[in-house]
Amino acid sequence: ARKLGALFEQILLETLCLINVYSRRVSEISQMVFVNPKGRKDDGLFADHMGADRTAIWAAAISGPSAIPVLMLACMLARIWKPGEVVSIWMEIIEYRQEYI
Repeated sequence: ARKLGALFEQILLETLCLINVYSRRVSEISQMVFVNPKGRKDDGLFADHMGADRTAIWAAAISGPSAIPVLMLACMLARIWKPGEVVSIWMEIIEYRQEYI
């Protein structure tokens, strides 16, 4: 997250308000039971691992101010394209940015 943030920080707009709103909304959503269910005994072996995976959100939150907008871009791309396509798109974006720098 930190490396991606650093790669794009020069071209990201000041997004402090957006980051604050996003952070609040992520907190609200993560508390919704239908979005982030708690594991039950019926879930068996995976009961302790039920619910939203917050790894990417946590990594972005602790990786500097440019990491959250990059995470948001990644989420938008992931919703638009299929997994194989979005990986290719990300690789192209990263390669282009590395060449530019």
